[in-house]
Amino acid sequence: MYKFNNPNKRIDWFYECYANVKNFSIEEFIKKVNDAYYLNSAKLYSHRYTDDIYDAYSSFRDQIGHENHINQFNIINIGAGTGFDYRMLKELDIRFKSYYFIEPSIDMINEYKNNINANDEKKIIIKNNHFSDLVAELKNKKNKLIFINSVLHHVIYLESFLDDIKSLMEVDDILVIGHEPNNSYSRLMFLFNIAFRSIFTSALIKKIPFIKKLFKKESKNIERWNNINKQLLKENIILKEMSPLTIRRIIDYGVGHKNDWKSLNIPDKYNEGFIDAGDISSYLGKNYERIFYQTYRHLGDSNGNMIIENLNKIFKFLFKNHGTNFVSVWKKCNL
Repeated sequence: MYKFNNPNKRIDWFYECYANVKNFSIEEFIKKVNDAYYLNSAKLYSHRYTDDIYDAYSSFRDQIGHENHINQFNIINIGAGTGFDYRMLKELDIRFKSYYFIEPSIDMINEYKNNINANDEKKIIIKNNHFSDLVAELKNKKNKLIFINSVLHHVIYLESFLDDIKSLMEVDDILVIGHEPNNSYSRLMFLFNIAFRSIFTSALIKKIPFIKKLFKKESKNIERWNNINKQLLKENIILKEMSPLTIRRIIDYGVGHKNDWKSLNIPDKYNEGFIDAGDISSYLGKNYERIFYQTYRHLGDSNGNMIIENLNKIFKFLFKNHGTNFVSVWKKCNL
């Protein structure tokens, strides 16, 4: 369960342990770590295995009443990344009157611009901003479809983010939050995950340091983490190197189901917990009806491995709400 308004957060501990606190605020530390990460990682987000994500999202297509809103949705895509959400909505034939492409990383936007559909250019408004800076501008839009894909687990200050969402939504507006970690992922499924991956993939073998270097992709990964640290040290943002897991748990802040964060030995008073769909519903309140919920990737990302992919499909049928990721849809209603 997530502890809203906890006086201390994990990010406070990261900041106190690694940042040059005399010269940089916690907000500057967070921004600089994100800038360094996405400068060295943006291209990774353009090439991912996404078939199972598409399947999950296609399931809620009818729930949002898209046929009654053809060319009427004003889509607000928060944390639009390299355009995965845009391409998926196009494939699902969810049409729009306008499309606000909101992404704070210019490196991600540049990746997106290489793939934009020319026919949509006049409808797409690219905003290189944080969502909080645009709330007033977006508030008067009608028939809003707020689309937040693989974003919420990057948000550190969830209360203010969700407050902005609530202030933006009017009756009948729709909120989609998807490809988020299911932090209610069961311990049993976690053990199944480890067991099947140890048998059918090289995931565990690649964790052994001297073997890891034999894999080209892993070697590039090591280089990427080193480059992030070098940049942050050169700019005097941090006083000592951060481990890849530390950087990952700052960037993917809300990922708790893997339990790897426990190895960082973060004191309990700094741990606000990890949010799930039920926590979101509670915070939104009674006039937000959850009209769709589905989990997937029960054994995690298959990365195209056919055995893991098919096992994911089987487990999705057997254990409906126990996948590693979820997509959920809320509609604002009159009470």
